[in-house]
Amino acid sequence: MNKNWLVLTNFPPKRGGLQTRTLQLCEELLSRGMKINVWNFNSDHFSVLLQRYNSQCNVLNFNNVDTRKFDFKTFRDAYKKIKDLKIDTLFFCIPGTPDFFSFILAAKLAKVKNIVMHVGAMPTLPFSINFDTLLWKIGRWQWRFYFTCKMSMKCISLALFNNPIQIEKFTKIFSFKNIRKELWWPPIDLDYFKFDHNIRLKMRKKYNVEDKIVFGTVGTLCSQKRQDLIIRAFKKLKQRAKNIKLFIVGTGEKFEEYKNLSLTLELNHDVIFLGERSNIPDLLNMFDVFVFSSSDLNETLGIAVLEAMSCGLPCIVSDLPGLKRIVENNYYGLIFQRNDVDDLVKKMYLLYKDKNLRYKYSNRSLVRSKICDKKNVIDHLLSLLN
Repeated sequence: MNKNWLVLTNFPPKRGGLQTRTLQLCEELLSRGMKINVWNFNSDHFSVLLQRYNSQCNVLNFNNVDTRKFDFKTFRDAYKKIKDLKIDTLFFCIPGTPDFFSFILAAKLAKVKNIVMHVGAMPTLPFSINFDTLLWKIGRWQWRFYFTCKMSMKCISLALFNNPIQIEKFTKIFSFKNIRKELWWPPIDLDYFKFDHNIRLKMRKKYNVEDKIVFGTVGTLCSQKRQDLIIRAFKKLKQRAKNIKLFIVGTGEKFEEYKNLSLTLELNHDVIFLGERSNIPDLLNMFDVFVFSSSDLNETLGIAVLEAMSCGLPCIVSDLPGLKRIVENNYYGLIFQRNDVDDLVKKMYLLYKDKNLRYKYSNRSLVRSKICDKKNVIDHLLSLLN
């Protein structure tokens, strides 16, 4: 039984998918009586664990540590701490570029049984790798960074991915061939994300949409998520559909641009921008249909879709590999061709006009969401460990 964990986090100040999933993992492990050591290298999203599990959890914040480069002092200190703590499982997430080499190597030499990595995005390097660039166009830091990445990967005992294309690309870039690779689902608290009829009635009354078909989306407003596609599709849908509303939840670099787009399209009364909210399950319960329009392969899964499904929402998603994995060839949700506004309009209209179809996909969403129940996900993860 792997009872003593070290979790490494190096996330930006704004909380996102990787932070939330790692927090869910820690909470479930702690509820099972395990010990968790969290080492933060950027922002602390995990001290909340101390409120409930003070005797089992220890959170340390590190300053001025460059986790992407090998540093002997950092390595030496990490090795000593890992040995003293008697860690048996190291867990960390990366957004796409290998990280934490000093700590991974320290764990390997300290004979930590399991070194587990979850890759949240498509693998990336800050430069292209080929013979010409390696020989002529990049400097010492690129060489060092590239080979540090490859060396750190040799220490991994288990890598968790979101879709098969992600595995394929990671293997190609980092010669990631002899490491155990597994697809997994992110842990979601289904006691928090769930359908609640009373909340639905309350929220629909609050926003005066009791007689409307409500489309909604949740996520950072950025070029990767492409919420502008939903706005344009909604404009076209209004030519064929009555009594519809669109709610956009989230903020980001494209917030003002997308707001201005809705004004330009004369949708200011029908497209509601709610900004960043903490009551996401309540808002999801208000919606009738969830739309997820990401067009970038860096969107390797789509946690927001699984959260929407947990609240019983029929979902329309783009044809990215991770999203197709979730909906399984239109069985658990409808797929539209990414960046194709007309195809998105078609799928939105299908769910608008057919109440029985919405009901069918609502039931299927609830079934599908059970794969992400955090208890089941952690059971599966523990079964993969030595």
